Amino acid sequence: MTNTHCPFFGRCGGCVYTQSADYLPMKKKWVEEALAHKALSAPIEDVKPTPLHVRRRVTFAFRKNLFGFHALKTHTIVSVTDCPVLLPPLAELIEPLRALLTPFHATGSVFATWTDAGADIAIDADMTPHLEQIEALTTFCQQHNIARLTFNDMPMYQAVNLPFAPKSFMQPSQEGERLLTQQVTAWAKGSHYAADLFCGLGTFTRPLQDMGLQVEAFDSNAPAIAALSQQATAYVRDLFRDPLSTDELSKYDLVVLDPARAGAMAQCQTLAPSRVAKVIMISCHLGSFARDARILVNGGYRLEKVAPVDQFIYSRHLEVVALFAKTS
Repeated sequence: MTNTHCPFFGRCGGCVYTQSADYLPMKKKWVEEALAHKALSAPIEDVKPTPLHVRRRVTFAFRKNLFGFHALKTHTIVSVTDCPVLLPPLAELIEPLRALLTPFHATGSVFATWTDAGADIAIDADMTPHLEQIEALTTFCQQHNIARLTFNDMPMYQAVNLPFAPKSFMQPSQEGERLLTQQVTAWAKGSHYAADLFCGLGTFTRPLQDMGLQVEAFDSNAPAIAALSQQATAYVRDLFRDPLSTDELSKYDLVVLDPARAGAMAQCQTLAPSRVAKVIMISCHLGSFARDARILVNGGYRLEKVAPVDQFIYSRHLEVVALFAKTS
């Protein structure tokens, strides 16, 4: 992406890089540097790119007549009229959402996810809508293919029953999810019994099951586990405060971890001395990834390889998938 693709580049805090010959090699270098910081090294594949116009979830900010994204590292809202990173149907909601919310004279956020049934919208604001505003919300939903809308977690509109709760986490794009899943399933071959930790809605649980693996999934998000339980063996568990113990892990020959940005330090501390043959870690934060990788390596794992995926194009973020094998 060059500046001509987006008139808001340089003001909006989303994209901080443009497309260039050294863009993807730069992101690969980030992985090398993060590992080196923890005295680690491993073969690193070239960064797999994702294209423009595919991001399916987004958080907008609004205040008074401003609607858009925060400027980099500030609370200043940059009003935008388009975003070339987003799926077109999500980008097309920017102006209607601005028109809807400006009369509310409120400050807040809009979490929007594009689903097969239309947009899933969750609005959080510093006010409670009155009857006229509720009617405006309903009219907006009917006019713009909205599957579901909540306001401050209160249901306001539902055209279809979605199989997950509002604001549920999912990978930013189907293309990125496909790349991650392909990598995880390729490295999972030969395994039989897996624990999918920080599983969310089952991004990796179901593909692993489709391979013929027996899978048990764990996450602290009760609504996500409730949805996943319709298709898999899944348990509510706070893996930050109550990680699976080394003994509990002993029955698995594969552990898949996909923690949030904070990483999985507590879980890696019980996993490191375990006899689990293979660990696949997915991470969206290189700092916590390198820290957790060092814990596993100190416990007798070898970092076999790392595959970066540019899920967050033109941003300061990068997703990685890493394979660890028990050696001692």
